[in-house]
Amino acid sequence: MSRFENVFGISGAALKWITSYLTGHFQVVVINSKHSKPVLLKYGVPQGSVLGPKKYTMYAKPLGAIICRHGLSYHFYADDIQLYISFKMKEDAVKAQSLSLIENCLTDIEGWMRTYMLKLNSDKTEVMLFISKHNAIHMKNVTVCFGDINITSVNTVRNLGVIFDSALNMEQQLNNICRAGYH
Repeated sequence: MSRFENVFGISGAALKWITSYLTGHFQVVVINSKHSKPVLLKYGVPQGSVLGPKKYTMYAKPLGAIICRHGLSYHFYADDIQLYISFKMKEDAVKAQSLSLIENCLTDIEGWMRTYMLKLNSDKTEVMLFISKHNAIHMKNVTVCFGDINITSVNTVRNLGVIFDSALNMEQQLNNICRAGYH
């Protein structure tokens, strides 16, 4: 609660309301109609709540400073984080340095999240390179190492329901829209 008060200046009745909203939740496991004893949850935001994404974004605000310290740009949407960096693909040293910046930033993000009881889901972590067709040869099999995991670049990603491809021609997105129109 100190972040809400000290960083965002929330106090008084509003802080009490947020505190009551975020505390006092219990978890129960149900297997074959048998219920476990309720366990008090010390961390987290109620899933599916309207205020959950806003509260998470406020809680995770320090991540922006971590990302900027690595010289990357970023975008948050609820619990999704997108990192951006621009570099010249034909220069191997610049490419290696840029990928190293991303790897170091991910390591720092994971460390911050672990400290504050969050988890960076490496299974949902993707790397996307936006490149022209004539530069694609310089970016074959680009991999970002994150902990014990190697994340190979993908050709398409879904972002807020829109499918982006590495050439930014939106072909798959347009095909999906046309297919949905025929149904």
